Amino acid sequence: MFSSVSLPHLSTVIAEAAERGYVLRMRVPFAPFYSPFDAAPRCSQRIGLKESLELERVCREVSRNAIFSCVLGEGKWLVVPVLSPYGPEGHVMMIETRASRYLPTLESIPDEEGDELLGLASSILVETTRLNGDGTINLGYNASPLGHGEEEEKYGGMQSIATKFHLQIWGWPPEPDFSGEAQYNDYRASWIPISQLTDVQRSILIANGYGVEFGKLLANAIRREFAGRQPGPSHLLDFARWTYDARGIVAPFECSVLELISSPHFFSRILKPMAATLSDSLQRLTEAFVRMNCAKTFATLRRCELGPLLPEELASVRAVPEMRPVDEIRAAFLREGWPELLLEQILPMVQARCAPQPGESTTPMWRKGFGYSLVFSGRAQGSSGEMRIMPVAQLGPAGVVEAQGIVLERVRQSAPLTELRRKGFALHELSLKLANLF
Repeated sequence: MFSSVSLPHLSTVIAEAAERGYVLRMRVPFAPFYSPFDAAPRCSQRIGLKESLELERVCREVSRNAIFSCVLGEGKWLVVPVLSPYGPEGHVMMIETRASRYLPTLESIPDEEGDELLGLASSILVETTRLNGDGTINLGYNASPLGHGEEEEKYGGMQSIATKFHLQIWGWPPEPDFSGEAQYNDYRASWIPISQLTDVQRSILIANGYGVEFGKLLANAIRREFAGRQPGPSHLLDFARWTYDARGIVAPFECSVLELISSPHFFSRILKPMAATLSDSLQRLTEAFVRMNCAKTFATLRRCELGPLLPEELASVRAVPEMRPVDEIRAAFLREGWPELLLEQILPMVQARCAPQPGESTTPMWRKGFGYSLVFSGRAQGSSGEMRIMPVAQLGPAGVVEAQGIVLERVRQSAPLTELRRKGFALHELSLKLANLF
């Protein structure tokens, strides 16, 4: 293990390991919620993209594992243990569960409700910080609300419940040194050679040709949105300090994750405008490449508030859109001032998905509607951290863990019952603390 004194940021350790040819892999088992009051772990079905279009089913299944619920603004919000937790201690998500409410994105949450949601998140972060000692704590989400389709269902990744925004909080214990493996009960972390990565993993984590330019495009849009404002809490929006790599934007801040999220009106003044800007940019990019009306697709998806979509509605939101002629795409990029290098990197992915040529192709396929992962991370006992915004153009295993340069491997077996019971007691303690606060 690294010394508990002045631990470097996890991102710094990951960057140094990559220079040495290694990447951090985390293996996590299936961990259904085992309440101290139950005779056995609770049973619930995993919700995927196709199932997410049935709001009644979504709300029923996530409610089975809820440890806490409260009304925030217009919504009934639950705190739910994640079935395949990223770390050994306290990985939960917050999700709204009114079956008559389509809430696919962060920016679709009203301001006051969102500020209250981050108040709940701050209370959870206090406990996450306590449980993870010298490790790293994280808060983030995945966004790919338009990514409905056969290929997205096949490859997975990104926003699995695409009809309900959900915010995730989790912690990691200190990572192992480069010669060892860290094992905490049922969770294991180790460094593996980059040569062991699949082509898709390497493309998402290490080198893809589009991450830097895509990150700069999104950063420019965010910069315009916040023009003339203060640099945000703890210099988060000090754009001169932002850097870019294959996984997009790296934005440092000078406080703990808990302090940042607890900043007054952080949701309504910082996070929501940023999310709206990101979504607008990805929708305009989508419509530049393909004949897809994003607003119309959202309107069709909203009909899930009334019940299951009709067969023709389901077919329309899952259809592969028609690619625009290349000259039209180039004209759109020129009009928007987007970099030509980004076009050249993404165009083959769109062609592979929307206008495939005969014969086998090794080109990654485009993720419909694009997507992004946003995550705040920092040492549990630290006084600084970073925000990662990873734009995702291709299909494959991508999300808030991969945004940090980590390989996530879900083990296809349940954790031991003793470990599930231990987690259950810790989650019960969290629920009692939240009940005293809300």
